[in-house]
Amino acid sequence: MPSRYLLTLVPVAAGLLLYACTDQDPDDADSPPHVDDTDGGTDTPPVDDTDPDTDTTPVDDTGPDTDTQPDDVFEIIEVEGGTWPDCERGCWEDYLELGERAPQCVVPHTHEELVAAMAAIDHRKVEVYTDPLAPDELQQLLMGILRLDCLEADLPARDLEVDVIERSTWEGYERLDLLFIDDYVGRFAGILMLPPGEGPFPAVVAIHGHGSWAEDYLTYFQGDLFPPEGIAILALDMRAMAADDTENDVSWSFLLDGFLFMGIRAYETRLALAYLRQRPDIDPASLGLIGHSGGASASNLTVRTDLDLAAYVSDWSVEYWNEQCDPDTFECILDEMAPDLYPHHLRIADFATSPVPILPVPYEAATTEEGMEEILGFFGEHL
Repeated sequence: MPSRYLLTLVPVAAGLLLYACTDQDPDDADSPPHVDDTDGGTDTPPVDDTDPDTDTTPVDDTGPDTDTQPDDVFEIIEVEGGTWPDCERGCWEDYLELGERAPQCVVPHTHEELVAAMAAIDHRKVEVYTDPLAPDELQQLLMGILRLDCLEADLPARDLEVDVIERSTWEGYERLDLLFIDDYVGRFAGILMLPPGEGPFPAVVAIHGHGSWAEDYLTYFQGDLFPPEGIAILALDMRAMAADDTENDVSWSFLLDGFLFMGIRAYETRLALAYLRQRPDIDPASLGLIGHSGGASASNLTVRTDLDLAAYVSDWSVEYWNEQCDPDTFECILDEMAPDLYPHHLRIADFATSPVPILPVPYEAATTEEGMEEILGFFGEHL
């Protein structure tokens, strides 16, 4: 008999990027094309605001019409002893059905409209906003742009199923291999590692970058060091994140239906946070987030839309633009290509305006002894 839980929802978010999916090394997939190195490598592109009328980027600045902190609840169904589907941990084909599964959230764009929007950015015809917004204003803006307000609007009427595929012991700590099953985005996997004892424990959700999986976050990125510090860690598998033709195809599919891949990644992170908030062995007031590379690109948006997070660590930020293909056709794009987010990337990257404590760290800091000491100390202070 599956056990059932109720939880209170909190908002979330995300974004997208462009890149070449032919000969590029996946390790370089997250490198932004427009970087001003005069201030130490900060991603600050020149702004052309001389002709604002030429901005053809479709931007939805209206945000949601209602409060983005709903009081409603939806039901999480946890099933013990499930099995992996035929697609195992990488069911990316589910993404291609999002428009059919959530038709009320579709905002159709033509290929020509999207190419025109990308070209306007490429030719510096799009204004980049530098004025800061209040946290709730930025949250509301991003919830609309990322379509999260729509995707989350009917959550009280939907279930989220979480199958516990396997329980095991790893490095002396309990490990749960999980399969999340959502009505909209389908199936995605995660690995939860718990400290010994009954809890409730603080917890961190970890989002990897391109060419990686949840397992890598527990090994190469030393996520296995969290449980010894009394902190649970839930590492998610990000589907279609190999800097290849699959990611390109899914990215275009989303854009044509008015979705942003970064928004979908943040939506999945949001579901994982909701799952942790309902577990009796997790302290819902002590949840953190950590993102690496492309995972940080998405998590930089998540932290702006889930203001109840207790702490966040990021090793990357982008313009939500990365063209390394044919600048006339933009036929090779990745998950961070988000024309609607590009005008706001400086607002998003200004961590000083976040009410959630944020620790920016060097790229791949989690792979070093010094980096992990700083990261664990930061989470230990704030969780």
